[in-house]
Amino acid sequence: RYIPYAVPPVGGRRWEHSTLLEEPWTEPYQAGEEHVKCVQASSNSFVGQEDCLHLSVRTPSLPDQTPGHQSLPVVVWIHGGGLYSGYADHEGYSADADFTAYTNTVTVNINYRLDLLGFLSAPPIWEDSENYGNFGIKDAIVALQWVKRNIGSFGGDPSRVTILGESSGGTIVVALAVAPEADGLFTRAIALSPVGFWNSTYEEAYSRRPDFLGDV
Repeated sequence: RYIPYAVPPVGGRRWEHSTLLEEPWTEPYQAGEEHVKCVQASSNSFVGQEDCLHLSVRTPSLPDQTPGHQSLPVVVWIHGGGLYSGYADHEGYSADADFTAYTNTVTVNINYRLDLLGFLSAPPIWEDSENYGNFGIKDAIVALQWVKRNIGSFGGDPSRVTILGESSGGTIVVALAVAPEADGLFTRAIALSPVGFWNSTYEEAYSRRPDFLGDV
């Protein structure tokens, strides 16, 4: 279920834009069943891990080589959680096996970096033209690049990809709809109850850093 789609954003790659994991495995990859969560607060502690850029894939059927067989449409689910919580296969808040069967689609649930690791704005970050923040949104773009390249192996049609997000996931869908880097990576978009975040300059976002940092 959990397949890495990007180079792990750890060490020197923290607060850098993610890049597609392109190097192939030399042995069969055993996708795990345990949920992988990006770092997030939980009560009085933190849960998750920084090496979290994974996705899960569910398919009604694997590719069929018989003449006339058509690949299935694809739905990419982007979870909500205020950009500070949640994970790809959150029970009741993701494209689960029932959704996959009911819609007869290949479904992909993605993780993206959250909170400080995904959306922090600070001069050392946004003064670097290569890494200007909004890392969580770039994670979603890289996940879509993975889908375009690999979903055919799961019976999906890379030319029929719908992105679907709820709450803050819907907000990411809206951002992807106008992001030049996401052009050509999906054909339809559904934003359910997107959060009405206002556009901020880097300086305005930086001025609100105490809201993120609190008493840390």
